[in-house]
Amino acid sequence: MTRSALAAALLLSLVAPTMVFGQCVKKPTKPATTQKKANPPKDPLSDPDSFLQNFPYRTRLLNEDEQQILKEDFGDDLSYAMYARAVIFGKHGRIFVDPHIKEILTYFKWYKPNPKFSNSMLNEKERENLDIVRGAEAASRSWPMPGDMRWWRDKYVLKEMLNQDSLVQLHVMHAEVEAVHGKTFPDEPLIQKYFNERYWYKPSAHYDPKKLNAYERANMAELAKAEAKKTGQGLVPGSLLAYGEKPIKPELLARASLYDLRLLRNEIYAIRGGRFQTKWIQDHFDTEDWYAPLPKGQTPKLSSLDEKNIATILKKENELHLALSSKKLNAVSLTGMLSDDAGRLRNEIFARRGKIFKDKWLQSYFASMPWYKANPNYSDKLLTSIERSNIKTIAKFEDEARADERNMAEG
Repeated sequence: MTRSALAAALLLSLVAPTMVFGQCVKKPTKPATTQKKANPPKDPLSDPDSFLQNFPYRTRLLNEDEQQILKEDFGDDLSYAMYARAVIFGKHGRIFVDPHIKEILTYFKWYKPNPKFSNSMLNEKERENLDIVRGAEAASRSWPMPGDMRWWRDKYVLKEMLNQDSLVQLHVMHAEVEAVHGKTFPDEPLIQKYFNERYWYKPSAHYDPKKLNAYERANMAELAKAEAKKTGQGLVPGSLLAYGEKPIKPELLARASLYDLRLLRNEIYAIRGGRFQTKWIQDHFDTEDWYAPLPKGQTPKLSSLDEKNIATILKKENELHLALSSKKLNAVSLTGMLSDDAGRLRNEIFARRGKIFKDKWLQSYFASMPWYKANPNYSDKLLTSIERSNIKTIAKFEDEARADERNMAEG
């Protein structure tokens, strides 16, 4: 099966426990449906369908001999590793969106869809078996896919491996490197939701980026470059150290979102060891492995070049901010944004009129802007016709982007 076909089939889901991300592109051969055997056959290869359906995943692990079956294919290019993953989740009624896995499960008389499925239903043995199964799936490829980054902690991701990945896949893998260590993503609710629904994810309030090894840091840098190339951005948050002591040209900021511009501007202070009173900014840089804040009370020393670069970024930032109320946006200008970026941009229009947000992170984000003035009497009647048009344009793009993001791959 070609990589492009595999990636195409992987594009399937990111919301709710119904997220499924199959890895097949051809209609599978109908598996055996018999459930008469109480125990799996002694020789897995003699009847692999029955073996994997009847295996006691909750009470023991697949041994090395039994794991060999996971390397085999059944039907048309479908791996038994994927089959086993579907069975483990299927025993708990997980509802899959992927048409191939969905079809496989409908052949099984024991399968009962459960809309209330959650990963908390899985016990430790099942999770360990899923790790074995997912490891086998990752080992079957010479390139990474979302859900694989736990198995890329001791090898490098090369740029040629990422040519066929979508922006969403690249973004998920980039975030996944840190999610493996428990990082949380309060500024990206959709990404946070995605990882919350991964059976292996354990969020940590004490995430330490310094625990990332050399491979993981290099892989994040490579994935970030691939993301920037995909979006057309010249500079992205986290790239200024590598960019070096050079003037920032306006064209390098042409595709940057307002959120990214604000992070880039503050990144210059962070590189010099600056601390931030604004929580969302401090929280962001606390998760960067290169960040070394100065002792409290000390002010970072900025060079004249730093000051010029800050001014360049701020000029672009102000242009984008003002354009939200003075110029009609078109969908083309939003190309390359993820839905969380689009959501922040849409809410910036409301924030300009003083709307108070129920979402704590959004409220703290906008409250940190010098132009924001909370208006307890806010109503949508305060919006101009241009602002209403831009909200509608962004909301439509946001919905489309979110639909694409449902095509993330399962981890």
